[in-house]
Amino acid sequence: MAKLGDMLITEGLITPDQLQEALSIQSRKKSFLGETLINEKYITENQLLDVLTRQTGSPIIDLSEMSFDKNLAKILPWELARKHNCVPVKITGKIFHVAMMDPTNALAIDDISFRTNKTVKTFLTGQKPLKYAWEQVYGFKQQTDNLKKNLDKDEQALLNKNEGKEDGLAISSKDWAAMSQNKLVDDGMPEEMEKVSVDDFDNIVAGALDEIEIVTESSEQKSSVGLTVAAEAPPIIKMVNGILLKSIDMGASDIHIEPFEKMFRVRFRIDGVLHNVMNLPVSVKNAVTSRIKIMSEMDITERRIPQDGRIKIKIARGQSMEFRVSSLPTVFGEKIVLRLLGQGTLGKDVKELGFNDFQIKNVSEAISNPYGMILVTGPTGSGKSTTLYTALNMLNNADINIVTAEDPVEFNLPGVNQVQVKAAIGFTFEAALRSFLRQDPDIIMVGEMRDLETASIGVKAALTGHLVLSTLHTNDAPSTITRFMDMGIDPFMCSAAIKLVIAQRLVRRLCQCAEVVTDIPDNEANLLSMLDLNKEEVLSWNIKKPVGCKKCNKIGYKGRKPIFEVLPINCKEIRDAIVNCKSPMDIQIVARRLGMTTLSEEAIQNVKEGHTSLSEAFRVAVAE
Repeated sequence: MAKLGDMLITEGLITPDQLQEALSIQSRKKSFLGETLINEKYITENQLLDVLTRQTGSPIIDLSEMSFDKNLAKILPWELARKHNCVPVKITGKIFHVAMMDPTNALAIDDISFRTNKTVKTFLTGQKPLKYAWEQVYGFKQQTDNLKKNLDKDEQALLNKNEGKEDGLAISSKDWAAMSQNKLVDDGMPEEMEKVSVDDFDNIVAGALDEIEIVTESSEQKSSVGLTVAAEAPPIIKMVNGILLKSIDMGASDIHIEPFEKMFRVRFRIDGVLHNVMNLPVSVKNAVTSRIKIMSEMDITERRIPQDGRIKIKIARGQSMEFRVSSLPTVFGEKIVLRLLGQGTLGKDVKELGFNDFQIKNVSEAISNPYGMILVTGPTGSGKSTTLYTALNMLNNADINIVTAEDPVEFNLPGVNQVQVKAAIGFTFEAALRSFLRQDPDIIMVGEMRDLETASIGVKAALTGHLVLSTLHTNDAPSTITRFMDMGIDPFMCSAAIKLVIAQRLVRRLCQCAEVVTDIPDNEANLLSMLDLNKEEVLSWNIKKPVGCKKCNKIGYKGRKPIFEVLPINCKEIRDAIVNCKSPMDIQIVARRLGMTTLSEEAIQNVKEGHTSLSEAFRVAVAE
C-alpha cells in the first residue's frame, strides 16, 4: 500500500516541505496525518477522502442522513470510538461495519476486532459526519443537554453563550476561572496566594489540552456512556488537566478534591500543609471525579467502595509526572486524593541529606555493613523514601545485586531491580521478600514492615548475610524497637539484626522575608520549659518568624528540610537495653548519653540557626 504522504505529493496536493512539517506536528500531537494536513489547511477534507479511498479500498460512507441502532454503543464503547475516531455502523453476522477517519490504522482495527470478537469491515468518513454519528449512537448531545440542566444560572448563561461551537459543552478557560473566582474561600490561605492561583490557573487551563498526554498501561475502560461523556466534555478535561499542572507548578505533594453538600473543594498540600486553592461548582463534581477515575483506569460506575489507581502524564516542557490516586466514598460523593510521585531529586551520598557529624558517622558505618537491618521511621510524607533511595543510590554498583519491593515505586533507579507489590492479587511485601531470597540478593529494600511475617523474614535475611533497608511508622527511633517486639520479634533477634534506626521529619524552611521575633507567646514558652529552655535565652538567639512575600506566595515558608534522630545499635549498652526489654524512654536515655540528639533537639537547633520558626518546630517535632 502506497503511503498517504507519497500519494499526496505525487498528485500535487502538497509539497515535500509541507509533508515534513505535518509529520513533525503529527509526531508531537500523536494525531492522524490526514487530520494534521487538514488542520494546517494544506488540503481539504474532500481531497483527503478521495485519496484515502483509493489508497485503502475502503468506500466513503455518508453518515449525515443515516439512522443508527443505539444498541451498537454496547458493542463498541464510547471511549474506544473516541480513541480510534470511529463509529459503529451495523453488524452483519460476524462482520462488524465501522466508519473511520483513518482506515489505515491497523492497530485500531485489531483493537476493535479483539474487543468485539468480530471481523471488522471499514468505511471512510470525515470529521463532521463522524461527530453527527457519535451524537446518534452515544447520545452525546443529549448527555450535554442533561449536564446543562444541572448547572446554576451563571453557568447556564455561559453555556448558552458558547452554543453552536463544535466542542459541544465548550466553556472557555477564562469563563471557568470567572465562575470559580467568586467562590474561593479563605480558610487560612493568604489572600494574595488565592489571587495569584486563580490568574495563573487560567493561563494553565488555557493550554492544558495541548500540554498533557495521558499514558495508560491498558486501553480497557469500565464505564457507562453517560458518565464518560460528561467526564470527557472539553471544559471538564481542561479543568482537571489544569489542576494537575497547577499542583506541579506550586510544588504540591498531594491534591485533595473533596465534595460537600454546598461546596466542591480543591486543596493542595504544599510543604506539608494543606491550602485551599479553589471551589468548583458542585454540579460538576461527578464529571470531575469520573474524569480522574478514567485517567487512573478505575471503574467509574463503582462508587460504593474505595479504589486505587495511577495516572502518568507527559508535559510539553519534557517533564513527566506520576500520580497515585485514591478514591473514598463519603456522604456527599467520592473524595479523590492524588499523590505526586518522584518530583524530587536524589542525591548521590547520604551526606547531602543534612545529617550532623554524629549522624553521618553512624549512618555511613551502617550502610557499609555487608549485612544487618537499617530502619527509617516517621509518618507519611516525612521523607523516608528519599533517605532510603539516596542510600541505595550510594550503594548501587555493578557488582551488587539490589532488589526492592515498593508500594508505590516513587523513583526509578537504573541498575536496581524494583518491584511493585500488588496486594489485591496476593503479591504482598511478604511474598516479594520470600521470592527475593531466591534471587541471590546482596541488598534488599522493603517499602514497609507492616506485619510479623514480613518483619520476621526481614530479620532472618539480615542475620544471614543480607543488608536489609525498610521503613516503619513510629514516633521516634527508640519506639521502633518496641514496635518490632510488639509485632512478635524476639528482643535478642532485634538486638542482633538491627544496626541503625533513623527517625525523621520535614520542617518548612523560612523564606527570605522572615523577621526577627520580639516576643514568644505563653503557650510556646511553656513548651520551651519542657526542653529546659526559657523565653529570654531563646530570644537571645535572634530567632525568626514567617512574614510572607510574593516569592513564597504569602505563606512565609518556601521548601522543607529534614531533621533526624539517629539511633545506632552498635554497643553493648544499647543491645542490653533491648534484650532486657527496656522502655523507649530508657533506651533514649542511654542513646543520648552516647551522643544521640532527639528530634525535638534537632528542631530547636534549626530554629536557633534560622532555618525554621519556633511554631514550625513545635508543630512538627515537639510534643506536649
